[in-house]
Amino acid sequence: MHNVETLVWVREIVERGGAWFAAQGRHGRSGLRRFSVSGRVVEPGVKLAPAGITLLELIEEYCGGMEPGHELYAYLPGGASGGILPARLADVPLDSIPCSRTAASSAAPPSSCCRAVTPIATAPSTRRAT
Repeated sequence: MHNVETLVWVREIVERGGAWFAAQGRHGRSGLRRFSVSGRVVEPGVKLAPAGITLLELIEEYCGGMEPGHELYAYLPGGASGGILPARLADVPLDSIPCSRTAASSAAPPSSCCRAVTPIATAPSTRRAT
């Protein structure tokens, strides 16, 4: 077992069945994951979402979108230790992105990856051309 989260789901899986848990995922993944989302989203916080969810899906469906007047520019998967990824990669499942070089080079399964996400936003320019 790589993390305590595996143990947390045992009771729920026994009560509802493995098929229920497996049906919760997206993009070829199974189960549910908790993601901590901070930054310029309407509703930051810890979100319970399907495994395999992308950042774009997480922001739109679980965080109410980006704050008004802000666009997704980049994001930090896994916090500062995960590096900065451009917004063009926000359609990649979050649990397939290693949180650090250590996780990328180890035998850690996808479920142990990217759980903290910080979208970096940019506001549209308010300067006028002269």
